[in-house]
Amino acid sequence: VLLHWDGSAWSALGTGMNSYVTALTVSGTDLYAGGNFTTAGGVAANFIAKWNGSTWSALGVGMGQFVTALAVSGTDVYAGGYFTTAGGVVVNRIAKWDGSAWSALGSGMNDNVLALAVSSIKEVYVGGTFTIAGSKVSASVAHTRVLTAQTLALSSITSQTYGNAPVTVSAMATSGLPVTYSVISGPGTLAGNTLTITGAGSIVVAADQAGNATFAPAPQVTQSITVQPAPLTVTASNASRLVGTASPIFTGTVTGLVNLDPITATYASSADGTTPVGTYGPSAAQAIIPTLVDPNNRLGNYTVTTTNGTLTITATAPPVSNDGGGSGGGGCGVGGGMALVMATWSALLMWRRRKIHGP
Repeated sequence: VLLHWDGSAWSALGTGMNSYVTALTVSGTDLYAGGNFTTAGGVAANFIAKWNGSTWSALGVGMGQFVTALAVSGTDVYAGGYFTTAGGVVVNRIAKWDGSAWSALGSGMNDNVLALAVSSIKEVYVGGTFTIAGSKVSASVAHTRVLTAQTLALSSITSQTYGNAPVTVSAMATSGLPVTYSVISGPGTLAGNTLTITGAGSIVVAADQAGNATFAPAPQVTQSITVQPAPLTVTASNASRLVGTASPIFTGTVTGLVNLDPITATYASSADGTTPVGTYGPSAAQAIIPTLVDPNNRLGNYTVTTTNGTLTITATAPPVSNDGGGSGGGGCGVGGGMALVMATWSALLMWRRRKIHGP
C-alpha cells in the first residue's frame, strides 16, 4: 500500500503496487518507490517505479531483485538492495538511473545494501550487510564519489592527398576539459593536435579526455581519414642517332614529387647497333622507356603516369646547309659539293703540267 498526505487527508497513488514498498525518494514533482513489487498502477515495474503525479511508470526493465534504499542527486536516482542486475546490467546491489539507463557504481558490494545517502556533490554513502565495497574491505558502510559523465565530439576531417600540409585535429568535451589526441594506426604523426601525413592510406586518430575529480573519463572517439596517393609523372625525352652507332645518354623529367622523396628515373632503349633505320614511337619495343628508382620505398604513396620517348634511327647525319645551299647554291649542298671536287681536280692537273713542262 502506498498513500499520499496532502496536509489534510490521505489519498492513494493510483492502484498502488502488488507487494510492499521499502524505500521512497522525491526529485522535483516525481516520486520514486522501491520494494518487493513487480507492478505499479497495473504497469510492469520490477522492484522500482516512478509516480509523476498521475501515473506510474517503470525505470527501464527494473531490477533483478528487490530494492531496499533510494536516494536522489539532481536528475540521478541511486538504488540499493538485494539485486545484482539493473536494466540487465551487472551492478551488484547498487546502481544509478540517469533518466534513460541504469549503470553500475564500480564493482558494487559483496552483500546487501540497506541504506543510501547522496550529497550535493554526488558523494554516495552506503550502509548494509556487505564487507567489501568496490574490491575494498568495508565493514557494512562505505563511501564513494560518483563522477559526472562526459562525452567527446570529434570534428570531421575530409579526405586528404599525400603531400598536403599538416591537418588540425579538433574535439570538444562536454566537461570543457582539454582533450588529448593520438594516432591509433596509419601513416601519420601527431604533435599536439597537428596531424602530419607521412604516406597514403588510412589514418585512424583518437581523442581522449581523462577526467578529473568531478568528471569521469570520456569514452574515446576515433575517426578514420583517407589519404589519397599523390600524382607522379615520369616522361622520357625523344632522341635520335645514326644506324649502327651507340645510343646517346637518354634523359627525361619526373614531376609531382612531394616531401623531398628521393625518387629518380633512368631511361633506356632495347635498340642496339643492329636495329634498323626507323622511328620507334612510345608503344614500340625499342622506345625510350623510363624506370623509376625508389631507394626509400616511397612509390606506394604515388599514382604514377609513365610516358615513353621516341627513338629515331637515321641512315646518315641530317644535311647541314649554309644559307639553304642546295643543288644551285654555293654552300655545302649537292651542287656546291660537286663544284668543289671539280675545282680541286683542275688545280691538281695544272700543277702537274707545270712540273713536267715548266711554266
